[in-house]
Amino acid sequence: MKVKLFFLSLVFSGIYYSGAFAQALISSVIQPDWSLDLSDVVFPDAQQRKTLDFTGAEFDFSRFGSIPVYTTTINVPVNSLPIIELVNPVYKSVELNDEFIFPSDLHIDYTIAYEKGKRVADIYVPALKKNKSTGEIEKLLSFQLSYSFVSDNSNLPEKDFQKSYATNSVLSSGTWYKIAVSTDGVYKIDKNFLTSLGINTNQINPKRIRIFSAGAGMLPEPNSSPRVDDLSEVSIMVSGESDGQFDDNDFVLFYGQGPHRWMLDTSKNIFIHNQNIYSDYTYYFLNIGSIAGKRVQTVNGDDLLPNQTFTAFDDYAFHEADTANLLKSGRDWYGESFKYILTQNFGFNFPNMLSQTSGKIRMAVASHTITGQGSRYFSTSINGASVPDITIGETCADYTCPAADSAVRVFSFVPNSSSAINIILNYSSNANDASGWLNYIEINVKRALTMAGNEMPFRVISSIGSGNVSQYKIQSSSDILVWNVTDPFKPKQINLVDLGNGYSFIQKSDVLNEYISFTGSSFPPPVSFGKVKNQNLHGSSETDLIIVTPSKLKSSADELAELHRSSDNMKVKVFTTEQIYNEFGGGSPDPTAIRDFVKMFYDRANGDTMLMPKYLLLFGDASFDYKNRESDNTNLVPTFESYESLSTVTSYNTDDYFGFLDNNEGGNMNTLSIKMDIAVGRLPVKNETEAEDVINKIKIYKSSSSLGSWRNMVTFSADDGDSDTHINDCEEIANYVSLHYPLFNIDKIYLDAYRQISTPGGERYPDVNTAINNRIYEGTLIFNYLGHGGATGLAHERILSNEDFDSWTNICKLPLFITATCDFSGFDNPEIVSAGEHLMLNPNGGAIGLVTTVRLVYSFANKDLNLNFMKQVFETKNGNPISMGEALRRGKNNVTSDAINNRKFTLIGDPAISLINSSNQVLTSTIKSQPLNSTPDTLKALEKITVTGYVADVNGNKITDYNGIIYPTVYDKSVTYKTLSNNPGESPVKNFSLRKNLIYNGKASVTNGDFSFTFVVPKDINYQFGFGKFSYYAQNGISSASGYFDSVIVGGTAAGFVSDNSGPQIQIYMNDEKFVFGGMTDESPMLYVKLKDENGINTVGNGIGHDLTGMLDENSQSSFVMNDFYEANLDDYQSGVVKYPLKNISAGRHSVTVKAWDVYNNSSDAYTEFVVATSESMALSHVLNFPNPFTSQTEFMFENNIASGTLKVKIEIYSVSGKLVKTIMTEINQSGSAGCDVCTGVTNSGSFRVNGIMWDGNDDYGDPLAKGVYVYRVSVKSDDGLSATAFEKLVLLK
Repeated sequence: MKVKLFFLSLVFSGIYYSGAFAQALISSVIQPDWSLDLSDVVFPDAQQRKTLDFTGAEFDFSRFGSIPVYTTTINVPVNSLPIIELVNPVYKSVELNDEFIFPSDLHIDYTIAYEKGKRVADIYVPALKKNKSTGEIEKLLSFQLSYSFVSDNSNLPEKDFQKSYATNSVLSSGTWYKIAVSTDGVYKIDKNFLTSLGINTNQINPKRIRIFSAGAGMLPEPNSSPRVDDLSEVSIMVSGESDGQFDDNDFVLFYGQGPHRWMLDTSKNIFIHNQNIYSDYTYYFLNIGSIAGKRVQTVNGDDLLPNQTFTAFDDYAFHEADTANLLKSGRDWYGESFKYILTQNFGFNFPNMLSQTSGKIRMAVASHTITGQGSRYFSTSINGASVPDITIGETCADYTCPAADSAVRVFSFVPNSSSAINIILNYSSNANDASGWLNYIEINVKRALTMAGNEMPFRVISSIGSGNVSQYKIQSSSDILVWNVTDPFKPKQINLVDLGNGYSFIQKSDVLNEYISFTGSSFPPPVSFGKVKNQNLHGSSETDLIIVTPSKLKSSADELAELHRSSDNMKVKVFTTEQIYNEFGGGSPDPTAIRDFVKMFYDRANGDTMLMPKYLLLFGDASFDYKNRESDNTNLVPTFESYESLSTVTSYNTDDYFGFLDNNEGGNMNTLSIKMDIAVGRLPVKNETEAEDVINKIKIYKSSSSLGSWRNMVTFSADDGDSDTHINDCEEIANYVSLHYPLFNIDKIYLDAYRQISTPGGERYPDVNTAINNRIYEGTLIFNYLGHGGATGLAHERILSNEDFDSWTNICKLPLFITATCDFSGFDNPEIVSAGEHLMLNPNGGAIGLVTTVRLVYSFANKDLNLNFMKQVFETKNGNPISMGEALRRGKNNVTSDAINNRKFTLIGDPAISLINSSNQVLTSTIKSQPLNSTPDTLKALEKITVTGYVADVNGNKITDYNGIIYPTVYDKSVTYKTLSNNPGESPVKNFSLRKNLIYNGKASVTNGDFSFTFVVPKDINYQFGFGKFSYYAQNGISSASGYFDSVIVGGTAAGFVSDNSGPQIQIYMNDEKFVFGGMTDESPMLYVKLKDENGINTVGNGIGHDLTGMLDENSQSSFVMNDFYEANLDDYQSGVVKYPLKNISAGRHSVTVKAWDVYNNSSDAYTEFVVATSESMALSHVLNFPNPFTSQTEFMFENNIASGTLKVKIEIYSVSGKLVKTIMTEINQSGSAGCDVCTGVTNSGSFRVNGIMWDGNDDYGDPLAKGVYVYRVSVKSDDGLSATAFEKLVLLK
């Protein structure tokens, strides 16, 4: 139960605080809606516990144990903290079992967070307490909350860290080249290198050579951490620049930093490496223009008396192979495997290492053994000397268990060599399933300040101290230079004092200084990455939608951007990842560069939500492998991978990272005290074909072609088992939607409400699969599933699989899928295409988007997120429906339990798409010529009813120029159903209500905003009196309108009705009206039935045996109900059509029988036969021409089994002597191919009958042929290369 108290923000706007408590504000009375029974909840410790529950309750196990919590969010004034008190609480005693967990310190709590720059407080009220006097447990029945505020100046992130951004990027003009380095050192650019870049060195002034960088290492993740904006110039040394020419011996030296950084751990006085997980290079940008560049300045040593002298320094090295990600999740990779090679050697070399001086080794390893196999350990020797073993405990065998357990140890050792260190690592493996891995080895040692090699970086930890002045003495037999590179952007060359056998210098050492000495005899060159195009992301103006895409998908992203500009009047900008990396990541493919780029737009809005960017679309697939180690990797637009990489429960990837834009956010993803500031979505496309397919789906979804009454339907599906947890959760969410958004019609497909069958492959629910496939075919705005699932489908019983998703052809009726289940859409694994991706990437159907999961999740937190999303997705802002991305942003921000579970939910889809086309309404004017009033009218069986109404705007004003079609659906009363308890003990019987019996499903004209329709109430209604429902959906080719009226009573029988003893007229076709008896289809044709009756067709479904049914091959076990598939014709309740999809019919001859009833319960039957030819090969039948014989013109026709695509047809006509006299060639476009036109006709298959190929009897030269007998050959070839040929005869009479 989470309510945003918006009224408080209005009160706050006129109040000023000076530190004193303000007058308290009192909320309205809050009454939790408690469930009658205990609920089973799975908590973050993977334990299922019974607990009391109420609608909207949240659970925060770490703070409140298994106690349900009431939560709400309030706006908090700037620089203030809330004081929250419980007012007028009413409690009632309850009985709970012993396993109920009560924290010792139980009280109202809150957390402060920021949303779009404004301070808010999430408030937590424990809804149970232990009475101190009686010891009884009591539940909270009703209460109020008192809010007051006190000033708080201790934490002011609203004002701290104000960002400033360059007006224009340095890359916006001039000529630029991208170069890179892999290790710290001094690098050389000479004439040959410049020439290799394509630079004419005869035309450049070396004084104008400049180098820029954004620094080394990964970008800082906390928004508050300082970073380089754009690119900053690096001071360089240019030899020979004084003459203004770049001669053969001239060169450039610059200090480059490698991508992997070493940070001082002051608690242990050792250096710890920070592996760059995104890049093995640090990038620099070379510019030769008209501005003189910065140069390395030469400085004298400090003229101070040193208080310490150093002849040694701290050196370090690491080994980290990063070849395997054990879970294929998270950012931690492991190197050498010890599964088969149990003993491995690792060598390091440190010239002039001080032997007998203590060094440190830091080592990280991992091991996997299941419970019962015993602990494993790594034994280590360093130059032959043993150090303590690293013992790692067992892992468990459950699917929630980690892939391995890890350990990090630090060892001290004394080197017994002046340079070499040899580490032998041995893994104890006496269990069959044991596996060990090395993560990394770090070594810290002391080295003499004796020049070794061409260059020598050095730092001295013990030099640091306030007021310290240090002298450094370097032994060297050759001339050297020393640069102070503490500030890598401004290296300084130090004048050295010649000591005869070396050199010395003095400098202050209040902080840790870094130096590099080098002989100048040779330098490595940087790596060239070529020329960089000019770009200026910093010069971008404000925008609503930001699309980030790789260069290879930009044309498709531009197409989508233009669609939003034209259809939504939206400001849209498309940027490539390469541009963003260059300007915000120093060229490195760091995901934080994308976040920082989006934050620039956010910060420049200066708190004005109208100027802030609204949506971020990541247009491209992602991968857990940032460095392309995986084959066929998909790291096009990166996602954020968690720090945890071994635990299936706490490891994840998330795109939320890009949406945390306030200054106090960005560092820790595992907290609820951060809130998203922009709606984020992803289209996980990998190539132009997938991109174009998805854009085509979006175009159709946003077009008038896909408007229809299906957009009034919301479907809930719940798994069985788990003590009905999933059904209970579904019921809570469905009931919320029914209560707060009664416009929508609810369908429920609960597994345990269907008969379960046993198969050799396990338990199955075939009728659930049929029900879901039929619902997708009919259409539903949202399909909301709660339960078990994975990357290959839904539920242990496999009610839906990737094969189902790929087969769907519902491109005109694309739902939003909500899958509150595990691992459904792990888009960052390049080795698989997840179920969610199958739905999104299906070019002919699937889904328009998914609110879905990327990793293992838990049901209680799933319900929390699901409910909060559903509370938002139908909302409007300024009279306009909000987008699904904005709904998820709000929903995530309103979740106040289990941050990690929250991060695992993502939006696969375009975040700027709204599910609702418009806010127009449909209102009822009269029923049976009587205006609506407080006395509900009654619909009686066999009564002829006329209803009138109009289309209105959001304020209820009739839209007088609205002309289009309305789809009225009339429902009987709700019915209570029971689940079947297929798994006793796990699935107890559960009652649930559902309104699904259709009285009438029609179509009527809207003229100048008004409409009217007529129908006869079926005899089969439920005769008990109760409230029915009129549901409306209208569309005029541009916008839609929806409405409902649920104060109409249904029941009883009309008096004086006209008798009717005749059943309906039935005409049966397959696919379309071109079909003839015995015609050909593919394996999944559409049954197309035309029905007509003077009083209308009965589809109510209440009467036993009175359903509109079909039956295959005269087998009653293969019968199916088609009530929901009937739709009356436009302005005609007496006739209509059924379009029912048949699936996977075997090859050969089949029959279908249709039985229909009119509203008087008169029935009729009809029968036809058809031949199924599998689509694996092409087949032709019923090849003929008509008339035959003919005189002046004949028409060729044939049947085939190709459902969609283009057929190339060639008809060759021969004389009886075998001479070719006429060739006719044409192309036939089968109507089943994906496109807007399919939304007005058949959606799952094309016409299988081809006709309309005419011939006038003339030859290829236009001359008439002689009368007689001719032979013709029909050759047909499909898009995918299938072909077939048939011969027939014709007679020409002239």
